[in-house]
Amino acid sequence: MNYDKYYKKCKKNYKGKIKDTDFYNNPVRVIPKTYFSEQYFSTIDEVSKKIKNYFDNLEDEEIMVYHNNIWEFEDDLNIISKELVSWLEENFYNCHLYVDKVYIYRTKQLEEREASYIWHYDNNPQELIKNIIYLNEVTELNSPFEFLTNEKGLGVLHETKRKGTRLWKSVEGRLDDLVNELISKGTHSPFKLTGPQGTTCGFSNDIIHRANPVIEGYRDVINIRVHPCINKPPHLLDPKWTTSREVSGVANKDPEITWEQLI
Repeated sequence: MNYDKYYKKCKKNYKGKIKDTDFYNNPVRVIPKTYFSEQYFSTIDEVSKKIKNYFDNLEDEEIMVYHNNIWEFEDDLNIISKELVSWLEENFYNCHLYVDKVYIYRTKQLEEREASYIWHYDNNPQELIKNIIYLNEVTELNSPFEFLTNEKGLGVLHETKRKGTRLWKSVEGRLDDLVNELISKGTHSPFKLTGPQGTTCGFSNDIIHRANPVIEGYRDVINIRVHPCINKPPHLLDPKWTTSREVSGVANKDPEITWEQLI
């Protein structure tokens, strides 16, 4: 079964609140700040201080540095995920979700772009949504998240070659030449997401996007990836089904292997 068919099953089984959603044609959503509670923002503020201290004291030569223990922030991540997933279920997916990935990282200064700093897409099933949360204010100077938009100002999905059990191929996901061609034609334009601490944006992992190198300051991020499921999980995060950098970011080929099968 491919992920799109499984997603339809998940929506059919869902009994929660829903709003009209255009899942595939509107694949990037900046979540309104007014949706979140004071606890959401205070939790982000508190966890941001700990993460900043960790990265400030970490000697790492990688072009993007990651926190090595997301479970140090389990309580914080649960508070954040509860509100985030509630919005995603009602406004983006219209089905139950669980958290299958969490990344905590800091972007760096670079002399030359490489890896995630180059235009790319993740080549995972389009039904996986990443949610980037800024832990500090982000401007044009400190590594804003950037994605390609079409004539309507909407994010652009790239066709994935990993759709599920009926199609699963590895490809080269770097897209600089394609993006430069589209921008030169005037049909597409890049958009840089700036905003204060707590800015939260959900996006299909197959939109055309990139990180930007830091020019001044720093940028710390929590990235939470969610997965559709037929039945509501007992809790959103769990070491049985939520992983970070220790496990590949490539999704399971079979969409039906969800939290229930991973207990």
